[in-house]
Amino acid sequence: MNVVLISLDTLRADHMGCYGYFRDTSPNLDRLAEEGARFENCISETAHTVPAYTSMICGQTPVRHGVMGTLWCLPNENTDLLDDERPTLTELLQLEGYVTCAVDNLAGMAFHPKWFTRGYDYYINPSPHPRKGKLRAERVNRFALPWIEQHANTKESFFLFLHYWDAHAPYEPPAPFNAFFKPTTDDAPQPYALRDGARFIPRWGRGERMTEKALQTTAYYDGAIRYADDQVGRALETLKRLGVYDETLIVVNADHGENMMEHNAHFEHRECYDTTIRVPLIVKLPRALQSSANRGAVVEALVGHVDLTPTILDLVGAREIPPSDGVSLKPILTGAGGETHETICSTGYWVWDTNQWKSAEMSARTRKWKCLERADVAKLAPGPKPPIGFYHRKYEEFLRLPKRELYDLENDSDEQVNLAEDEPDVAGQMRARLLPWLESGKMAGR
Repeated sequence: MNVVLISLDTLRADHMGCYGYFRDTSPNLDRLAEEGARFENCISETAHTVPAYTSMICGQTPVRHGVMGTLWCLPNENTDLLDDERPTLTELLQLEGYVTCAVDNLAGMAFHPKWFTRGYDYYINPSPHPRKGKLRAERVNRFALPWIEQHANTKESFFLFLHYWDAHAPYEPPAPFNAFFKPTTDDAPQPYALRDGARFIPRWGRGERMTEKALQTTAYYDGAIRYADDQVGRALETLKRLGVYDETLIVVNADHGENMMEHNAHFEHRECYDTTIRVPLIVKLPRALQSSANRGAVVEALVGHVDLTPTILDLVGAREIPPSDGVSLKPILTGAGGETHETICSTGYWVWDTNQWKSAEMSARTRKWKCLERADVAKLAPGPKPPIGFYHRKYEEFLRLPKRELYDLENDSDEQVNLAEDEPDVAGQMRARLLPWLESGKMAGR
């Protein structure tokens, strides 16, 4: 089978139609979900780009592989590196005879993370730097679609990684997508009242924060998703036109989501709330593996980025599947059932501590509970490097946040009612699940 891994950077799951969003942001991906399996609880092990993609391709959590932050702005950074001896997904697929290609610019970051190019026969960088001008999906497709044309009907199977950045700030969808959604609350669900009496609009945020600018920014974010979805649709249509769609495994995911106006880092991704770490996962199997059990299935199991590598390798029948922090989802996808995770731990804010970047915020999440722990960064001595992992690059905002938060996700999916003091026993139990991470040496101030 061919394999196409599509990542839509900064796409939070609950802003997609197939995940219940009230705007029509993702018609092509929604149709793909009807043909495959949609995972309801896919949780990123990090709120940041580089560690998330590292986990995807090596099957290890950030605490295990050691890449804790996105150091795109720091040339010559050498503290966060993937071990050269840890094989990547593409290296293992090459051993299986796959022709491998990425249309992606992660390796163009200022510190040029070399592991993102490992195992590729073709690594096509459509722009010199992720932050030097907006990389639009049309430019990704300008390189990707001809490559598919050239390799679709050869004797060799291919692996193709497509990385679309459009939902990442700044949200700049081109016309007509920049006016696709109106900057009003007319199409939003009815707000509900929080404990403090404030109105809360689900998937947008607190009512008093929904200024004209915030509404416009939200509309642009949703427009950017609709634009990226349109371009994904073109890639899928190319596979169909060339007659290889039915024999291709298609996996759609995101590195992290994006906070709107719900929490602390507005229109940013730095925190361990579900707005940022709950991401889409859609898997469309080749026709030979499809059945009524996996077409249009909704999987409630708790899964993460670390499961992608073992799942893809298992589905293609790879001879080598190295031990990892993940599990293969093939049994679930093929209707046989299988074990997943009871808990997913994630990292949020990160900061320079002594001689390396460490997490300043971690969370443990089950299907029902979320416990969030923050480090006491006030005791860190000022270092030579700026705290770039913080929103607005300031300590002060972080210091005002609670050191512990607990949320009942079944009854408070928006994570607005902190139960840490109301449910101390549960908070303690959830913290115990996080304890190995907190004591790993990757948590700041410890």
